[in-house]
Amino acid sequence: MSESTITRQTCRERSRVVRDPHVDLALDVSRAGSGAETLSVEATWTFRSEATQTHLDYLGEVLSIQINGVERDPEACASEGIIRIDGLEPGEQARVKILGASRYSRTGQGLHRFVDGEDTYLYSHCEPSDARRIFPCFEQPDIKSRVRVSLVVPSGWKAFSLGNPEKEEELDGGRRRVTFSLTPPVSSYLTAFAAGPYVGESTTWTDPRTGVTHDVGVWCRKAMREFLDAEDFLAMTTRGLSWFCDLFDSPFPWLRYDSILVPEYNLGAMENPGLVTFAEKYIFRDQPTDAERAARANTLLHEMSHMWFGDEVTPEWWDDLWLKESFAEYMGAAASVATTAHTDAWVNFAGRRTAWAIEQDELPTTHPIAADIPDVDAARQNFDGITYAKGAAVLRQLVHFVGEDVFTDATRRYFRAHAYETATFQDYIAELSAASGRDLSEWVCLWLQTSGVDMISVEREGSCLRLRTLERPARPHRVDIGLFEVKGGVLSRRATLDVELHGEENSVDTGLPPEELAELLVLVNDHAHSYCLASLDARSLSLIDQYLSTLDDALSRTVIWQQLWNLVRRGELPPEHFVNLVSIHAWAERNATTLGTILDQAEQCVEHYTPAAQRPKARRRLATNLQSLLTDAEAGSDEQRILLGAAIRAWGAADDKDSGPTLRSYLHSEVLPGLELGPTLRWNILCALRSLGLMGEEELAEEHARDNTLTGAVRFFEATYSAPGRRAALLEKLLTPGELSNDEVRAGLAAWNRPGEAAGKERAELLGVETYLDSVEEWWAKYPMEMSTRLIAGLIPAADLEGAEAIQRWLEERPDLPGGLRRTLVESADRVRRAAEICARQEK
Repeated sequence: MSESTITRQTCRERSRVVRDPHVDLALDVSRAGSGAETLSVEATWTFRSEATQTHLDYLGEVLSIQINGVERDPEACASEGIIRIDGLEPGEQARVKILGASRYSRTGQGLHRFVDGEDTYLYSHCEPSDARRIFPCFEQPDIKSRVRVSLVVPSGWKAFSLGNPEKEEELDGGRRRVTFSLTPPVSSYLTAFAAGPYVGESTTWTDPRTGVTHDVGVWCRKAMREFLDAEDFLAMTTRGLSWFCDLFDSPFPWLRYDSILVPEYNLGAMENPGLVTFAEKYIFRDQPTDAERAARANTLLHEMSHMWFGDEVTPEWWDDLWLKESFAEYMGAAASVATTAHTDAWVNFAGRRTAWAIEQDELPTTHPIAADIPDVDAARQNFDGITYAKGAAVLRQLVHFVGEDVFTDATRRYFRAHAYETATFQDYIAELSAASGRDLSEWVCLWLQTSGVDMISVEREGSCLRLRTLERPARPHRVDIGLFEVKGGVLSRRATLDVELHGEENSVDTGLPPEELAELLVLVNDHAHSYCLASLDARSLSLIDQYLSTLDDALSRTVIWQQLWNLVRRGELPPEHFVNLVSIHAWAERNATTLGTILDQAEQCVEHYTPAAQRPKARRRLATNLQSLLTDAEAGSDEQRILLGAAIRAWGAADDKDSGPTLRSYLHSEVLPGLELGPTLRWNILCALRSLGLMGEEELAEEHARDNTLTGAVRFFEATYSAPGRRAALLEKLLTPGELSNDEVRAGLAAWNRPGEAAGKERAELLGVETYLDSVEEWWAKYPMEMSTRLIAGLIPAADLEGAEAIQRWLEERPDLPGGLRRTLVESADRVRRAAEICARQEK
């Protein structure tokens, strides 16, 4: 069956035809646990047609079709992923009934099925265009339908969809039919279903706006129940719902709120209204750090904000994907500050999420926040750092620019004007312009319709700071400039300047004597209100080298770390310098997200930005420095746990005489007092030992028996193929369609890409640049886009400048590559090129 893309033009034409759609949808999944490959589907659509013909999208097998009570030949009506509907009376109601058979998925698209021991579980994922894998539908966001779902499931299973269960009937053969209430209008990509022996907890929450009580639940598979802190999850959910209702001055727009945590998931989470899906990584099998809890809270609140922004008011087309995702990304941090203990959420955002945005924005495939999306394949690849993190950073700049009260007022107006409809970013900007009294057309053009990140340089001239915006037409920025001095051996804030920058050059009078200004650290974008790169002059770098760990402002420290990292990536700061700064100053970093981020970046400096000949020495130095930091960390602290994770990776890469003994020592509690070693950390240690050839099959099997779960099986798979000499067999498994689940592919790529000298040589022997390029088109054709993208990015060989240039020439010689494949290769090749260029600079 064709899985051809769906174009914007086709959808625009269809949206002019279809009015007031409604679907009664019956899915029979009662044989899912007995190995059946398909589910039975009955979809009955009613709608008013403005033309004599239209079509539905469907990637299953059509068994029968009736149009206005007349039987049609399925083979004549269905082909190439669409069902043609003709003979309609313009202006009259049409009724189309379709019986079909849809396939269960192992790729996380459509209705995904996974097996955990004797239990089978199902969950759906439909964004952006995978509802058509489950049922015949109008697969476009601007045709919103009311949906009534019934699910036939085994009697012992729970069943979930968007509405409330209204009726349950016991059927023959140990089956049960659950019928759900009719939903408000919803786009096809937001339909959702789940079924299986899920377990969990539920409570109720009363909407402060309406007084209506809603059911709220959190669910997972049986094997994860002991790790699910349901009370915390439910408390965050109910607090967040009340806060959003107050903030938006709007009632909760849906019928219930279930959260379901599942394995083998492609994303972090999905905002299905009333049935939010989360990746199982948000269930903590080890004692979580504050960074992990903060990330979970942020994700939970991000998805919750979508109940209004995205679900109730939906972007008209995927061009405005950024609007819902940027807004939700922004709201995840804002709501975390307001409703949880994670009041440093903007610190977390400034460190990790902004770094993601800037990296994406410096790729050749960068695009405006408001991107041109001609089809759903392009949409699928735009769930990226620009759409999410850059968009949120720009919204943060906009809020700082117009004021928080104006932003909130405009958002409320937007929801009132477009409830249960679709809208465009012009609609939202119109409300902002009205609320602020400002003409925002220039701001929209410069920030949303152009790509790239501004670099702001700073020079001292007497008592003034001269700021230049380089490399592109200057966007307006409102930034804080922090001025810091050394007092009593501590870096302290002297002043903060709130500055609006317009045009390419601006002069800011600090009011300080020139001799005093010359001695200060100057930090542009101090409170991360804008989205930009900024330079650090020699005096500022000198003070950072000596005193960074004495600065007591967590957000300012994070901004400094981010600016240092960007200098490394631009080739303006030696990677070794950054690693030394981490070794010297990381001990004082109490923000868990920032600490984890800079440790990851230090590892990247060693593994990607250090020349191959210097890498063994750099690995050993990083491992020993991390060991020193770990030894001094407070017992039982987040810092101890985060440093342990980094030390495990570093010793596994170092292949030093101390690697094996040190890694094995971590398995014993007396070595790291106060640390509870859970299964995740244990598997990390075992994978590192295995990569060094220091763990045999028998010992590995014992650990698998200790963790006899689906998650444990995936980690066992990773550890098995992390061993020297196993990558050839691993590559064969990775490149056999249908052989591995999503989680196994991710684990396999982690095993393939383990750092270390021996692992790198083995990869190079098995998959050089030439072999890789000869294969990628075949991989793209064999696998669904999510899987092929992951494989092509994960298997790209490391290369010197010559190899990076060979990849570029190959791309230039093939102008007709599929767009998604080209983008994946261009981005992967650019990362290889950047690393090769930085390494080459170190060799000079």
